[in-house]
Amino acid sequence: MHLAASAQLCDPQHTSLRSWQLGEFVDAVLIISLPSRRRERGDALAASLARHGARRVEFVDAVDGKSLVHSQPERFAKMRVYTDEVADLSPKEGAIGCFLSHYAAHRLAVRLQLETY
Repeated sequence: MHLAASAQLCDPQHTSLRSWQLGEFVDAVLIISLPSRRRERGDALAASLARHGARRVEFVDAVDGKSLVHSQPERFAKMRVYTDEVADLSPKEGAIGCFLSHYAAHRLAVRLQLETY
């Protein structure tokens, strides 16, 4: 979020949330969605975002982690995640799909040269 936008959000003199437009804060809204679920829900969400001032709405195909892991079990069988809290953690299908979906959204934002999204 741009500093000017965050300053406006915190300004006690700015009392009306209704006057804010999404386009003032982000270059685009990226919606991660499984293609099979996109049609009705996506259209309704895009229309709602437009009413709230979104200048640009882009859809990103979500990665179905379960299908991916089951189609390529050898690729994910030895995958491990290491954190400060857990020494050795096997990532779950949903976490793999979530990470790859957000990574795809980030790559789209870079390709579109978005500063805020």
